[in-house]
Amino acid sequence: MVQTFSDFARMPKPLIARFELVALIEDISFARRVVSPDIDIRVTAQYRPIYLGGDERLLGQAFTNIIKNAAEALEARPETDDARGIIEVVISEIANDRVDVKIRDNGPGFPADVREQLLEPYVTGREGGTGLGLAIVNRVIMDHGGVVELADATSQKSGAEVKITLP
Repeated sequence: MVQTFSDFARMPKPLIARFELVALIEDISFARRVVSPDIDIRVTAQYRPIYLGGDERLLGQAFTNIIKNAAEALEARPETDDARGIIEVVISEIANDRVDVKIRDNGPGFPADVREQLLEPYVTGREGGTGLGLAIVNRVIMDHGGVVELADATSQKSGAEVKITLP
């Protein structure tokens, strides 16, 4: 926990270089499949390759955190919930040279009472959470000229959706 607070306090400035976004997210998803083999993680991309200018390490940390949060939410479901956990990552280019990355799960979703504040430091909807994970994600994405939005998953009966838009 101390390390997380320290990391947030001294977030490095992004080192901008060209990298391939779909490959980065596929690598992160593969690693999560190894850790969470009971969860079905799907990555789809409108186009391949999609090159971005950004700090691949920091953006990788942000996407890893979101996918990890989704997996942890699915793993925390009651044992009576026998639906298979699903995480969908959908990558698509949109107008004005921007790319959307939507990460959806079929877990319990974001707590409605704190959803609007979850991107702020020290706000959490999870018991034992530090409230820094999504704040770090938000800061990394903002440092890259992007935006993070939290919503209910629209493609499933329940769940959460994190939408990241990057230049």
